[in-house]
Amino acid sequence: PEFTLLEWYRPDWSLTRLMDEVEALVLNAASAFGLTLEPFPRLTYQQAFEDTVGLNPHRCSAQDLLQVANAQISGDFSTLDRDGLLDLVASHLVEPKLPREGVILTEFPASKASLAKTGLSSKGDTVALRAELYIRGLEIANAYQELVDAAEQAQRFQQDLHYRENHQLACVPNPGQLIAALQNGFPECAGVALGLDRLLMVLLGCDNIEEVLSFTTTRA
Repeated sequence: PEFTLLEWYRPDWSLTRLMDEVEALVLNAASAFGLTLEPFPRLTYQQAFEDTVGLNPHRCSAQDLLQVANAQISGDFSTLDRDGLLDLVASHLVEPKLPREGVILTEFPASKASLAKTGLSSKGDTVALRAELYIRGLEIANAYQELVDAAEQAQRFQQDLHYRENHQLACVPNPGQLIAALQNGFPECAGVALGLDRLLMVLLGCDNIEEVLSFTTTRA
């Protein structure tokens, strides 16, 4: 099946300002469907983790995460590294407890930065300058304060390549064009990708994404 994304970038905008725009877009779309949504609260990744499982995701150990996973999730997770355990606990325990009416999650662990900048949280932890919008447990949008440092971006890609090789994962193509663009002077900006199909699911009260797709797997 094909999915539809809205993706845009704002030069010289902060991540906070961009998420304000995302919020306004979603609230206006809801209004067009005859729905009333309240502005979305902002919640840090750390707050969400501590409220749900009692761990600081920036400082807890892999063993701490494994203990929580073994106690609350069925399966054998002994082969997962710390990042894998973070994802496991987040997807199985934290995300299902996020406010159903909508929430913007901010300040992700630095290891989840990908193409985003990192910075310091108000509590002094290094965090990824990322934000995600969740409604009804669905991730609707994913935004970055874009990393525009070519050297750091190249280093991250090399680290990711080594990780993939060590874990027998498929390697991704060398991002030469992106690095070249950054070297030539890419402007400071914030960018976001919003899943239009997922947003339609929320606005129409659908439980299955196939209900909003023109060509599903069974009809492709």
